[in-house]
Amino acid sequence: MVMALYDSGMKIADIMRNTELSRSTVNRIVKNYNSRAETIIA
Repeated sequence: MVMALYDSGMKIADIMRNTELSRSTVNRIVKNYNSRAETIIA
């Protein structure tokens, strides 16, 4: 859900409000997703 919101262009602060997750949790999810995507592409 976090990545769907992020990919749609939603800001981190808005994702936090909609999911009730902390900023660090949202940032960690985005970072982990991006590093997996880079691994798959490489």
